[in-house]
Amino acid sequence: MIYTIETMLRKGFHDRHGEHVRQDILDSGITNAPKVRSSQLYRIEGALTRPELEAIAARLLTDPVTDTYRITGGESAPKKSSGGKRHDIEVWLKHGVTDTVADSVAKAVRDLGIDTAIKVKAGHKFVFEGVVTVQAVRRIAERQLVNPMVQEYTIQ
Repeated sequence: MIYTIETMLRKGFHDRHGEHVRQDILDSGITNAPKVRSSQLYRIEGALTRPELEAIAARLLTDPVTDTYRITGGESAPKKSSGGKRHDIEVWLKHGVTDTVADSVAKAVRDLGIDTAIKVKAGHKFVFEGVVTVQAVRRIAERQLVNPMVQEYTIQ
């Protein structure tokens, strides 16, 4: 089974990475830059139980004071349309590119005592909120979020 653990800042904490991306967008000449939120993504493939996933998310991937997490897996519910007011961009390393973060997470999972064979992939998610076209989001992703030599992205 393939699961995704998304870690993000709790409400009330300043998203410096998201704000940095927004400032880069403004600096590029886009004056109506959307609000940007960022989060970390971890795609984990393996026969893990829900308690093991919770342990990985809570004990390994998040800071209990500043972070929260969401675990998804299996068939996901259809995404609701936001009327063009929200776009999610997921950025992942391309197949074959060394993912040192993922390697570290896989080792740390074993250190937690979870011996299930797993594959891990690490990525980033950026949520753009505000009226912005898919074309503008694509342009921002290609110019500021992705190194096309080693990364790929999807817009949802």
